[in-house]
Amino acid sequence: MRGKRFMWNSAEVGLPDEGVPEPVTTPEGGKPILAAVIAAYEPQWGVLSNQKLLYPNRDLRLPQSPFLSWMTWLRGPASPAGGPVDGLGDDATVEPFEGGALITLGQRPMHHDNPEDIARIRDAWLKLREAGYPL
Repeated sequence: MRGKRFMWNSAEVGLPDEGVPEPVTTPEGGKPILAAVIAAYEPQWGVLSNQKLLYPNRDLRLPQSPFLSWMTWLRGPASPAGGPVDGLGDDATVEPFEGGALITLGQRPMHHDNPEDIARIRDAWLKLREAGYPL
């Protein structure tokens, strides 16, 4: 018997590696894109990211759970039971957005071949999980 294939409602908006003009490469430019996707598809979670950025930290990802990237939106409370999250960086935000929490790790898209970006995602994932976010 074949295993069951599970699908979940998520949205990934992929940015190319290079050549993406502003305002898409700023949090304020990315928010309307995520808002439109959320309104149209009503996902449980969504990301605005370079697709290659998903692979370096894939060992952290739990089955059927969201992954963390430059801009990650999670349906549900903006601050789960664990409360605010410290240590994400001065330019990171966790804010209420479109019926969920929008987590933005910095003011620019992250890149898959930047070790500092990969380490930042890894560190943030651990801190957000500890705070109760469903990652």
